[in-house]
Amino acid sequence: MNLIIIDDERTVLDMVIRQLEGISREITYIQTASGAREARMLMEQSYFDIFLCDIVMPNEDGITFAKWVLAKYPDVKFIFLTAHADFGYMKEAISMRSFDYLLQPAEKEELHKVLESAIMQIKIERRNRIVLEKGNFFADYEEDLLEKGALAYLRGDSTDCIYLNRLLTGSSITGKEACYLPVLFQIVKTNRPERSIEKELLREIYRNILNEVLEPLEAPINVILAEDDTFFCFLRKDTKQQPEFQDLLNRQLKLLLELFEKLLDSALAAYCGEMGSLEEMPQRYGTLDKLMVNNIRRESRIFWERLDNEGQIDHYSFEKQLPVWKKLFEQNRLKEFEQSLFQHMDRYMKKNEVRIEYLVELHQAVSELLLNYQVMCSIDSRDVFDEGLPYLEYMASWKTIDSFKKAVSYCIQRLSEAIGPGDVDVIREAIRYVKENLDRDLSVAEVSGYIGMNPEYFTRLFKKNTGHNLKEFIVSEKINAAKMLLATTHMSVTMIADHVGYVNYSNFIRSFKQIVGCTPLEYRQQINVQSQ
Repeated sequence: MNLIIIDDERTVLDMVIRQLEGISREITYIQTASGAREARMLMEQSYFDIFLCDIVMPNEDGITFAKWVLAKYPDVKFIFLTAHADFGYMKEAISMRSFDYLLQPAEKEELHKVLESAIMQIKIERRNRIVLEKGNFFADYEEDLLEKGALAYLRGDSTDCIYLNRLLTGSSITGKEACYLPVLFQIVKTNRPERSIEKELLREIYRNILNEVLEPLEAPINVILAEDDTFFCFLRKDTKQQPEFQDLLNRQLKLLLELFEKLLDSALAAYCGEMGSLEEMPQRYGTLDKLMVNNIRRESRIFWERLDNEGQIDHYSFEKQLPVWKKLFEQNRLKEFEQSLFQHMDRYMKKNEVRIEYLVELHQAVSELLLNYQVMCSIDSRDVFDEGLPYLEYMASWKTIDSFKKAVSYCIQRLSEAIGPGDVDVIREAIRYVKENLDRDLSVAEVSGYIGMNPEYFTRLFKKNTGHNLKEFIVSEKINAAKMLLATTHMSVTMIADHVGYVNYSNFIRSFKQIVGCTPLEYRQQINVQSQ
């Protein structure tokens, strides 16, 4: 704590400082001031917990100064030190809640006693304030805190069921005889603006709708908000679930789904578990969570633990589709791949009960195709995954059919844009570049690099559009240029070979003979004979 001594007499200040020797360790900083003005300046630099202040001072008396300080800092303590035993001063000091009043010269022991008492009161008040603040915090956020503790228990992150029990029973005593039926609700689609309703209000809205719709069940209802688009409902019954109860529950839940659509403009899915004790709820939660994860179509309907969790998981194979999809990528037919993929998904889902494993495997297969295509075409990942679709968001798109399709469509669009102009324009540009650079030792890598494509991919693209291998086309164009020079000039064969980009004379002769069927000299002689 910090302490300041204020007195216009220097001798008094020195005396009080000497008396404070050995004072409580709680006092860590002591400062002095010759009056109210200097004290204000010091207060701009430090906070003081205790003020030892003279009353009678020039310019501004101690009581006037104390009123100003207490108005700004009501928790500080004032101890007045004065040589004037005036009842009027004492009365006013007491009325303004000053801590104590000492006549000077005060005994050292008396001063220490008063200060120790002030220090103790400050510490107690601060502790009480913390307790009150904690109490207010827990009162204001009790339901949120209980929900977090309950969800931690349900998800297996905690073994303490007291939070869930408190929410369900309203007390800290476990109701071991009660049975609970858990229902997990998920907003699968909504036209409501995101976060347009505060959490506390949203909880109350859900609670009101559930109480109204499920009232015929004659079971106390508790609502727990889990995430932004999910919430729990626990129905308490004293007996195990009966067939007639389940029929009634099914009817009321169908009505609930309809009401959510009308009242909140939201499509709701309900995942119903089996009745069980409080201790069985974490297991029930895990089962319902799996049902929700497997609702990859985001269907708005009722899912029953016993019915929808049965059956073996199918083996998902793409052996027939993968070669076709790879071929479409190799031929740069991205939109056709997208159509083929979505048609396969739609056909498969019509014939099979689709689970999340289907999307996981499909997502992996498609991701491999997309990433291989990026490498093949030398496309930077930042040209595909940007603020419109961050990479991590794409990697998490397997959770629903809609999110996966949207992610794939976005990637295809970005890849198409990254490739640039159409095939015809690209091939035309490559041919122009080859013809303008016949005097150089051109390579497939150089031409592909000029176009901005992977050599392997561009070679396939070039052959698809022209019917010629790119390397053979370069050689053919060089030989055609050499034939023209042989027929129209008197340049030596060596000079012509250099003119069409052949560094090695023997390679030129060999290539010329393979394509034309004779050597360059024989070709020139034939042309001369024909022209005579």
